[in-house]
Amino acid sequence: MNQNIKAIHVRNYRSIEDTTVEDWGDLNVFIGKNNAGKSNLLSTISLSIAHLRAAQIVRPWRLPRPRDQFTDKDPTRFLQIGITFLLPAALNQSLREDLLQVAPQFRNSIDMLRTAV
Repeated sequence: MNQNIKAIHVRNYRSIEDTTVEDWGDLNVFIGKNNAGKSNLLSTISLSIAHLRAAQIVRPWRLPRPRDQFTDKDPTRFLQIGITFLLPAALNQSLREDLLQVAPQFRNSIDMLRTAV
């Protein structure tokens, strides 16, 4: 099964204040200066995969976050990660059903996932 990332949006994670990367391909190369956020962007994907494996779309950190994990070392700023995947229709349907069971209050938003392109 092939799930491709279509886009990623990150806010308030390490050196990333607010960035969006769209139009991902099968191979993506990030080039930039040291401390520009290349590794931090990839780290957010790992964090997201950990959430998905735990079947949670939102969850707290298990341990206190080190101050350097926060943009400008400000722990009052929430980390936000959004990833858009291209999924096969059957998997999309299954995920929407699971989300409805966990978070029925988001029914309208979940229904929008059906028609998202």
